[in-house]
Amino acid sequence: MTEATADMPRPTPDLPATTRILRLQKLLESSNRTLTKAELAEQLGCTVETVRRNLQTLEQELGSDRLITDRSERAERHSLHPPPQRASQRPSHPLHGLAEEVDLFAHWVELMAPHLPASLAERARRAIPRLAMALGEGGPGYSGTPQTTGPGATTFRSKGYIDYAPHSATLRALRDAIRERKVCLIDYLAAGRETPRPHRLVPRRIVAQSGTLYLLADLLADGMLLPECGTTLSVHRIRSVSLTGEYGPPAPEPDGSARHFGLKWHEPRRRSVWIAAAAADYVRDRIWSDDQTITPHADGSLTLHVTTTSEEELQAWVNSFSGRARLEETPQSIPAPAPAPAPRQEETA
Repeated sequence: MTEATADMPRPTPDLPATTRILRLQKLLESSNRTLTKAELAEQLGCTVETVRRNLQTLEQELGSDRLITDRSERAERHSLHPPPQRASQRPSHPLHGLAEEVDLFAHWVELMAPHLPASLAERARRAIPRLAMALGEGGPGYSGTPQTTGPGATTFRSKGYIDYAPHSATLRALRDAIRERKVCLIDYLAAGRETPRPHRLVPRRIVAQSGTLYLLADLLADGMLLPECGTTLSVHRIRSVSLTGEYGPPAPEPDGSARHFGLKWHEPRRRSVWIAAAAADYVRDRIWSDDQTITPHADGSLTLHVTTTSEEELQAWVNSFSGRARLEETPQSIPAPAPAPAPRQEETA
């Protein structure tokens, strides 16, 4: 196979970036001869251009002394010097075996990038290939257990979390469907149900809220490509994703409205919540709705005025204060800027 033919799109889907870089490194290290870009592309199931970019990443991260490029023949050939020998007592790198988690981190970076400063999002993107190198190399200069305490260390804890590593294949399929507007058939196990239920839909967006990932999508009627209504599904309750070969209409233009409290289960409503003095600092320090206002009271309590699109979530939040918060007033509906299909609630968030 020539480099020209290998540069054509492959019929099989591309590997995740982290997995492909690791396989490229292992191919070069384990081969008993130098390999052309076309040969590497064939074994990795990608294009020659992708191999070229990945070789540049390898050279940047491992150094030009590790990557061997033979230009004496018509086509450049590549190989890697074996990694330096390490002492037998040297511990393995803590990232070893976490390729799937690093790919999940890549997903989180793209998910959170719109909400991060541009410079921070770019730093996170640049870190991904370096993490991939650490997985294969054991980490440059690693010689012991990493520090997890002390000045500058940051630890994230949760009172309960969902392990999304087993769902990374689902997340990749949804990301691809969102990017290309593909119609999907999804088997979804809603809370309280014993068997999954099929949904035909066009995935639109994945949002993160309170440690949970949700899929926002447009439901489609059988045989139709026009949205029937919107829906919100918990990603970890999706049991399977398959593509129909159809393509849905473009996503509607964002209306530019502010972010509200909760996922969108209904049209925006204005609510007021009284917060006792004991919880006032906690509530005051956080943003609950982009258009929120706070009315302080002489006894140290306050009233939080927010716009919500999920009264059920707002009520659950109020209940979590154990008597130190209560809803006030009658909900006031806020006219929506444009008509939109009403989402169908599959389960309580």
